[in-house]
Amino acid sequence: MTPTSWMTAGAVFGNDVFDLMKGRKRKFVSGHSNVYIVTPGSEEVETPYTDIFARERVGTPTQGLSQILENGDVFVEETDYGRLLRVGREGLVWSFYNSNDEISGVLNWSRYLPREYMENVDISAECGE
Repeated sequence: MTPTSWMTAGAVFGNDVFDLMKGRKRKFVSGHSNVYIVTPGSEEVETPYTDIFARERVGTPTQGLSQILENGDVFVEETDYGRLLRVGREGLVWSFYNSNDEISGVLNWSRYLPREYMENVDISAECGE
C-alpha cells in the first residue's frame, strides 16, 4: 500500500500497553505505541511507523490518537503526556508539549488542519486585529 491509500484504509492508533498489578502500572509492549493500517476486506495489517515511533519514543499509555496526512506523515496526540507531534518517513518533523516546564496540560481530541483548510478562515476578530 502507498501512503495515499493508507488514508482510505482503516488506520488504528494502538497504545500497545498491558497492565501490571491490576491496573496500577502500565507498560508498553515494545516501548512505544503504534499505528496499524488495516486493509478493508483482507487480513492485511501494516505498521509503517513502528521504527519511527520506537526511535522517537512515541507513546501514551491511555487514550491518544493519530491521523494519516496526505503525504504519508502521521499526526499523533500523546494524550497522557500533553504532546502533539508529526512524524514523517525520516523521523520527527515537529512536536509541541502543552507545558510550562512546571505542569503539563492534557490534550484531548486534537486535529491537524492543513493550511488549505484555513485559507478562507478569517480569525482577525478573535485575535483583536
